[in-house]
Amino acid sequence: MKKVLSLILLTTLSLATFSCKKDNTVRVEYCELGIVLSEGFEPYDQSEIFNATYSDGRTVVGIRRYSFVDCFEYGFLSTYTPEKFAEVYLDKFGLEASVGVQMHGDVPYFAYTNIDAGGTAYYYMPTFYCTPYAYFVITFITPASRQVEGRAEFLTYTSTVYILEEYI
Repeated sequence: MKKVLSLILLTTLSLATFSCKKDNTVRVEYCELGIVLSEGFEPYDQSEIFNATYSDGRTVVGIRRYSFVDCFEYGFLSTYTPEKFAEVYLDKFGLEASVGVQMHGDVPYFAYTNIDAGGTAYYYMPTFYCTPYAYFVITFITPASRQVEGRAEFLTYTSTVYILEEYI
């Protein structure tokens, strides 16, 4: 009887160990905000533009935090909704979005293309969030040739953004 129970237990443990599926995601957190990205994203240095930046070789994800204390310096009010913040951001930085601010669920975003000094066109999609302490802009960037594919991918990522529990 002990041998049978041992065999059942050993078989169950083996199946449990080898049948676990691998998590193919990367959790990225900056201050009080986090996002879940696909496997392959690694830190990428763009510190002059973003507070934290990650890339998988074809997409760059930049996180920028505007604390409510610093809002005055940038000309933002700390009372904006994320949608209003997106509208003011669009206007303040003189960006020309293909369409104005749109919503994906409760996440405001807009998109635009920009050509770098080397003549390469890039697709940008900033998304906007608000925590109890700051506004966050998570900007997704990819070559303009990936615009359609990138947009769908980026909108999927917006549903993975979360506020760290200790800041709620």
